[in-house]
Amino acid sequence: MGGVMVDKAKVTATDNVADNGMIHGIDTVIIPK
Repeated sequence: MGGVMVDKAKVTATDNVADNGMIHGIDTVIIPK
């Protein structure tokens, strides 16, 4: 347990620099309802 969650997705990678901001990786696909 523990860690940061977004809905049911666990954040697996943080603060990856991109040309236009930051990318945070998650372990599942989030689909809007």
